[in-house]
Amino acid sequence: MATTAHNNAEDEISQLNYIQDSELFLQQKPYEILSEAPPGTQKCNFQLGQGPPEIIQDIRGLESQFDLDNHGFQVVRHMLKTKVFDEDTIKSEYIPEIDMLLKSIEPDISVHVFDWRLRSSSVPDPKLRSIVDLNDPMLVLKPVQAVHVDQSPYAAMKHARSILGDDPDAIMNKRIRIIKLALFPSVVFNE
Repeated sequence: MATTAHNNAEDEISQLNYIQDSELFLQQKPYEILSEAPPGTQKCNFQLGQGPPEIIQDIRGLESQFDLDNHGFQVVRHMLKTKVFDEDTIKSEYIPEIDMLLKSIEPDISVHVFDWRLRSSSVPDPKLRSIVDLNDPMLVLKPVQAVHVDQSPYAAMKHARSILGDDPDAIMNKRIRIIKLALFPSVVFNE
């Protein structure tokens, strides 16, 4: 992937957290249990470690140079009208607003929201002996602290089939994208 040559005083050098490879992954996928693990089961089967120093580029002022097709992300300035994030408001206001936002970027698309997750670094860890229901979209989780993939190609196709059905023509003749929205308060964009 081509990157824009850019040396900026605001660039940062950082070491990101990665799952460390293990022979165990030949038999098991990496996992983490967010609630109490069953007796005899580890809470997670991986270790995190820092990767090599990497430059995190400050792209302020260069936002228009990045798009979904060529870079896998796009910066769009949009003042979110939704201010309350309860389940009813998310369904009645937030999701329709996101639908309109995505269609303003790519007018001929069909948008299907299949999941949302609220995240906050200020939520407490789950209580001992509590059950974490990941099917509850209103469950607020802490941000993930490691580099990760939200959707594998297999999971993307599984979601597409759940929305479009099993008709191979409907799936194979359409462009399918899973777009993760990262929304930030407008204060982030002060210049």
